[in-house]
Amino acid sequence: SADADECPDDPVDRDFDVEFPNMLWVADITYIPTRAGWVYAAFVPDAATREIVGWQVTNHLRASLARDALDMALSARLRAGQDV
Repeated sequence: SADADECPDDPVDRDFDVEFPNMLWVADITYIPTRAGWVYAAFVPDAATREIVGWQVTNHLRASLARDALDMALSARLRAGQDV
């Protein structure tokens, strides 16, 4: 619905087909209704393996939700001695 000029650049040109792990991570945020209110979940899957390499669940939709999921992914890969 936004004008193309207002959209951010797409550095991967919508090409999610990669050969090796840790070449491209993507992200998704979703919301889940619960009896206590909304819960928000952020996931960082690896485009090559489809493995979720980082995630976070919380009760707010602030930037820290996505940042914490990315931090989890980076920390896990670095602890495993993998290049990111």
